[in-house]
Amino acid sequence: MQDDTLVDRSCRHAGVARTLKVVNLEHLQSLPQASATQWVQTYCAETNTAILARKAALGFRCVHVMTALEGPPEAAALRRT
Repeated sequence: MQDDTLVDRSCRHAGVARTLKVVNLEHLQSLPQASATQWVQTYCAETNTAILARKAALGFRCVHVMTALEGPPEAAALRRT
């Protein structure tokens, strides 16, 4: 599992995130368990169009949109007003 990919602002747009994704996928394919793997799950914000495009270029497709609340419910209610 690869969780978040955080690239320092000074290094963004240099292909760092794409390279990390590719290296992780290559490593996954090298594992013995990979032969039984049916899918790879990944997440990102719906507003992160750059990484969505990178993931699409790597063959990922959206099959589900996960919604999650970040922070206390009271804070989310306040943002809606």
